[in-house]
Amino acid sequence: MNKKGLFFTVIVIAMFLVLFFLSNNYLSRVKDFEGNLKGTLVSDQIRFIEDSIVFEYYTKIIDLKPGTIERIGEGQIRIDFPNAGRLPSLENKTEMIRLYKNYTEGRLSQLSNVNITLINFYPNLTIVPYGSVFMKEGNNLTFYNFNYTWLKKVVIELKVNESEDDIDSISVPSDGDDSYPSIKVKIRDTSGSGKGRGEEILDEDVNLNPSTKNSFVINFSSGSSVRVDFGRFNGHDGTFITHVNKLFANVTLFEVKYKAVNQTVKALGGNFTLTKLNFTKNTELVIASE
Repeated sequence: MNKKGLFFTVIVIAMFLVLFFLSNNYLSRVKDFEGNLKGTLVSDQIRFIEDSIVFEYYTKIIDLKPGTIERIGEGQIRIDFPNAGRLPSLENKTEMIRLYKNYTEGRLSQLSNVNITLINFYPNLTIVPYGSVFMKEGNNLTFYNFNYTWLKKVVIELKVNESEDDIDSISVPSDGDDSYPSIKVKIRDTSGSGKGRGEEILDEDVNLNPSTKNSFVINFSSGSSVRVDFGRFNGHDGTFITHVNKLFANVTLFEVKYKAVNQTVKALGGNFTLTKLNFTKNTELVIASE
């Protein structure tokens, strides 16, 4: 009897130990699953907020449609924004950035329970590694090229709410040395729907000295005008400015070509950090990348 009782006790203890290890293993797996699920949910939420910030900045503040960056022949990089918004920009973009930053870091952080910090957040974008800066404010689209030696070409195409028949005068700068950047200005009126349609008002492509003042100017009989400057403006060489006065213009193409570099070329709008629980993501606000 004693032997049978001892044997029975050993069996019970063994079964208890098996059940104990099985339950511990199950609980460990459940805990790992819950941790992975929580991590996935946090990651998905942060990705959603990240995409939302990029979209708001891209389409509403900078007012651009998605662009492309690619390497082309002759050792060049081409950056295209096929729809770069409207001029004049009626919103105060500096104020828009301030309000959006305050809302995002404040109310949106509270509602989403995610700590959001926007860094170097301005109403412009920077082309890295060239250091060129693109911005629109008021009646101007401005493109600074602080190291213009990399610059090969700038193209802007506009559709304006004026007619070819209403041109009062046109002034085009003289073509310069082939070593200078090429500046192409193409302007059409709105008589025709779709890209590239409408009566042609101006189509010029000239090489211009980035250290002097060069301007394309179109005056209309209504008193409105379009001016495209390239050269030494706002105290900087290599500056490109499109200015409209008393008219509306849709920027149907903004394109830049540079000498190629052995680095990834990106258009950036600053940085931001997203933190929730023990998960932190630091990311660049990428507007376009090759």
